[in-house]
Amino acid sequence: MLFVMLSKYHYWAYQQLYSVIEQVDDENYHKENGLFFNSIHGTLNHLLLVDRLWYSRFNHQPCKITDLGLIIIKDRNELKQAIFAQVDLWIEFTKKAANGIAPATLTYHDTKGIFKVADYQQTLCHAFNHGTHHRGQISVALTQLGKLAPEMDLIYFKNT
Repeated sequence: MLFVMLSKYHYWAYQQLYSVIEQVDDENYHKENGLFFNSIHGTLNHLLLVDRLWYSRFNHQPCKITDLGLIIIKDRNELKQAIFAQVDLWIEFTKKAANGIAPATLTYHDTKGIFKVADYQQTLCHAFNHGTHHRGQISVALTQLGKLAPEMDLIYFKNT
């Protein structure tokens, strides 16, 4: 199923990204560098926060997040562990979903509390594509620090 592959890609892309992030010292890791969420850490934190938010919506669990820039984990190692734990949850979720029939729509409340109805499969694609978008931004920040950009294109994942 497509979503199992995307969830596994999500994990792999984080592995590729972290192989370079781990070469960055704490000062540059936390430095504001023009990213929408300020720093590499801030952007990774946003990725975790939004993954948790969408995961809770797909599992019909409450998740009261009103600030998408909220720093939920300050420690960089703890954040890395939490990101990979969340991606593991996505993998398990998509494996279970592959065995059933997905509903046509997903209903949820947005961060402002507004009730939404969205196409289920498109929204699940969005959850994974969102990660791709921000990992690309971090990749730019890494190149600005003189690091090689990790290869994170989906086609490279499919050929591993």
